[in-house]
Amino acid sequence: MFVRSGFLAAALLAGLGLAAAPARAQIIYGQPAQGEIDLVYAHWKLTLDEDEVTIDQFAVPVTAFLPLRENLEARVYVAQSNTTVSQLGQDFELNGLTDLRLQVNQSLAGDQVLLGLGVNLPTGKKGLSLDEEWVVMNYLSQTFLSFPVRRLGGGFGLNATLGGAKEVGDYRLGLTAGYDLAGAYEAYLDQGDYKPGNAFAVTLGAQREFGTRLLNADLTFTTSSDDKLDDTPVFSRGDELAFHAGLAGKAGAKGYRGDAYYRLRGRNTVYDPDGILLQQLKIYGNEFLLGGALDFHGAAGWAWGPRADLRLIAGNEFGFGSTSVVGLGGQVARALTPHLNLTLNLKYFTGSTHGGEIDLTGYQAWVAAGGTF
Repeated sequence: MFVRSGFLAAALLAGLGLAAAPARAQIIYGQPAQGEIDLVYAHWKLTLDEDEVTIDQFAVPVTAFLPLRENLEARVYVAQSNTTVSQLGQDFELNGLTDLRLQVNQSLAGDQVLLGLGVNLPTGKKGLSLDEEWVVMNYLSQTFLSFPVRRLGGGFGLNATLGGAKEVGDYRLGLTAGYDLAGAYEAYLDQGDYKPGNAFAVTLGAQREFGTRLLNADLTFTTSSDDKLDDTPVFSRGDELAFHAGLAGKAGAKGYRGDAYYRLRGRNTVYDPDGILLQQLKIYGNEFLLGGALDFHGAAGWAWGPRADLRLIAGNEFGFGSTSVVGLGGQVARALTPHLNLTLNLKYFTGSTHGGEIDLTGYQAWVAAGGTF
């Protein structure tokens, strides 16, 4: 309806290859155990002439942080999501749990070395139907749409992280390498065992403080092996180079932050059913994201402020045009007790994709309740 058939076919493979993001983080010294449960509702509408598609997702992510001992921590993530796509007078649904992800991090040598080990437990929904649930996955895999949950179940997976940091003059420099080993699983019912490619990423970062301001930047290179279906190559995600720069600071009762991201994506490889190379073209174009936030801190634990972001995505090599989306909103937070915080975030999106031919509108409401215990 909105995208060329060749693009849809490639998007199916890309959707299958969406990797679960490992919960990697720096060790936080002296922090108590923490937990958070979120209620998120996301809505998008795509309009082309008289045709219209709407996508609605309600998600409940749950996260926990557990200090195990000095310089050793564990992080846990799982979510439930319900997504509905309405098009051509029909509704298509995809509902279920995500996989349970656990990450354990160990800090050594005075926070100069970080070791991490993560596991992806296959608790999420798999074996999706091609007549209904594939339609939903196709839209969830599109980079110009934002959702709290993009995929559900996968296979048993492991990831390992090794990082180091060092003070050099006024700068703190860091180098981190990570390897994700993905297991095979039945992605679609009766379609064989799908094995996402293993991924390797290396990040070089730098930080510098200027009084109450913190400037940081990092560069990440990611590469992966081929995705396979019953041991036959079907897709390669291609290499990616991502750059990020951010500035955060305080001025009296005000806090602010701004971030810029640029992702340079390589070509994707698609194979025919016999595992022979069919084509090497970009499914997703290069992407630029600019975001900022301003917070005002008041009495009785209140904080509030505006949020804004701009996303620009270049056209791909299948003939699908460029995207531009603006997000405007705000956040209100309140510390209800010394151990319980409540946050409400609202954001409205407007823009277009496919070179301006498809109008995009959307909104997201996010309520988070978190605390220490």
